[in-house]
Amino acid sequence: AQLGGDRPGLVHRLDRDTSGVMVVAKNEAARLSLARQFKDRTVEKGLMQICSRQGVGLIPYCPQAQGFLTGKYRSIKDIRKGTRFADNAHLKKQYCTPANFARVGKLCSMAGKIGCTPSQLALRWLLRKEVVSSAIIGARTAQQIRESAAASDVKVSNAQLNELSRMWTS
Repeated sequence: AQLGGDRPGLVHRLDRDTSGVMVVAKNEAARLSLARQFKDRTVEKGLMQICSRQGVGLIPYCPQAQGFLTGKYRSIKDIRKGTRFADNAHLKKQYCTPANFARVGKLCSMAGKIGCTPSQLALRWLLRKEVVSSAIIGARTAQQIRESAAASDVKVSNAQLNELSRMWTS
């Protein structure tokens, strides 16, 4: 993990779980403060609140959790040989848990009711966060780019957003 390094204004955090986030601080003092506070923190442990208090935007990358939130993986049986979850023990341990498969099931169900894909709903939830300036997606195909871009058009209620927030933190 690199916390800012010699690049003023930029704080970069790459966590053990391979998710990452970049924030651009409004000044050097804010960057140094954020860099100190990022040590051993993840988004779930308060990064969004820290960024909000410091007045900086958050630019998460890998918002679809290495493809886990696309709905492609509903159970361990869906992990096929040659996929990143089959070939990377760390990712498999990180994401492929009964609780996470249950969350993906709920995400898929809610997306079906709304009329979008699970990937779009997960991305829309993230983009509705006030502190999130943008998100960096890891699309491999033109179709994945189109699908992700359409997330900004997904209509989701505050109640649904709250339900998703509770689901991610339970």
